[in-house]
Amino acid sequence: MAKRVILISGLGANEKAFSKIGKLPYHKIFVKWLPCNSNDSLEDYAKRLISYYEISGEDVLVGLSFGGLLCQCIASMLKNRIIILVSSFRTSNDLNTFFKFSLKMGLHKLMPAMRVPLIDLVVARVLNGGNNESTPVLNAMLKDTDYNLMKWSLQAIAD
Repeated sequence: MAKRVILISGLGANEKAFSKIGKLPYHKIFVKWLPCNSNDSLEDYAKRLISYYEISGEDVLVGLSFGGLLCQCIASMLKNRIIILVSSFRTSNDLNTFFKFSLKMGLHKLMPAMRVPLIDLVVARVLNGGNNESTPVLNAMLKDTDYNLMKWSLQAIAD
């Protein structure tokens, strides 16, 4: 039985995304995003997380959104038996049509690697699927987002 649960939030989120998780029979590890290297593949980044957090195949992996994609990548390397995806996607086929089209057209490459309030609004709109109630929450999270990491992650999804 796993001794730890590794919680990987989505981009722009942090451990607060998992704040409503009560007591678990596991030690909870909240993964914080590491700075990315622009030439990292998704696998390279996953290996860095594995090393930094000493993730093993016995750990339970929980991923929110992009964190779910990383959980799947880690699990493919370590053969983890328990993976929980929250508002995530398994393959690019699970992405909404607009998001797939935007990635295919390379629109993410036009995004600057710095915070631009107008882009925050667009990103929040795309991520929340038009739900106006969650827009203020997403905007607050995006203020702390590493746009270099976000730009890299969009390319990782596109690849």
